[in-house]
Amino acid sequence: MKKFANLALPTVFIGAFCCGGAILLLASSGWLLVLSTEARERHILLPLILLTIATIWLWRRQAGRCDLPGRTPKKYRYARDGLYLLWLLLIGVILAIYLFVPFWVPGYTGGTILF
Repeated sequence: MKKFANLALPTVFIGAFCCGGAILLLASSGWLLVLSTEARERHILLPLILLTIATIWLWRRQAGRCDLPGRTPKKYRYARDGLYLLWLLLIGVILAIYLFVPFWVPGYTGGTILF
């Protein structure tokens, strides 16, 4: 129980601090309004999904080249790892814009958040 508390409490506090800081930064710069408008209107959702599917397809195709017998050239490994990071980033952007922003601040139309 002590190990769980030592691991969970700092994670929860750091997570709450970072999420609050992210919302404050997005709201003060105006990006929160842009992202909440995009979450409602969904203009770039389909291109993001198609781009994510394309990078996953390329990543799987590139993974086949890394399974060739003998020594795999580093360029194939770098391409595979870069594509992996790209599709993870795209999925993170999709989740952030279309799931987390509407959940954090539903119906946000500008102005202060807390007061």
